[in-house]
Amino acid sequence: MYAIIRAMATEERNRQKRLAAIVSILRDREVTNQNELVDLLKMRGFLATQSSISRDLNDLTVAKVSGRYVVPGQPTGITVSQLVAEGLLSFSPAGPNLLVVKTRAACAGRVGMVIDGLDLPEVVGTVAGNDTLFVATMDRSDQQVIMDLLDRALRA
Repeated sequence: MYAIIRAMATEERNRQKRLAAIVSILRDREVTNQNELVDLLKMRGFLATQSSISRDLNDLTVAKVSGRYVVPGQPTGITVSQLVAEGLLSFSPAGPNLLVVKTRAACAGRVGMVIDGLDLPEVVGTVAGNDTLFVATMDRSDQQVIMDLLDRALRA
């Protein structure tokens, strides 16, 4: 029994080291697919399958933005005009503090990541589903600033 518990603890420590390596790799270079990440991890001494990397990326809440993997909080280098390229379709206010943003299917997370990455003081937070994103603001004037920004992106 002790051996099983010890093996589980070792496996978890190895997983945590692999997760830290993934974050380091994604912050240091552009990675565009999971097989590339598997190869980069192998060069650092970590053996992992594409399916385990997929789970790791999910656990780390890594998003794919403009064709590359981005760690939460990592500067994306993305401009407002790229919101449309990431899937922005439309938006509408829902009360004085909330915007409902519609995106292409499976793109809400990417659009939310771009908005979060812009580090706008008017945005309190975002919550993404599959094709719908909620953008919370403190008040109506902050909401208007974000609506103007999204409108400019759609017109670009």
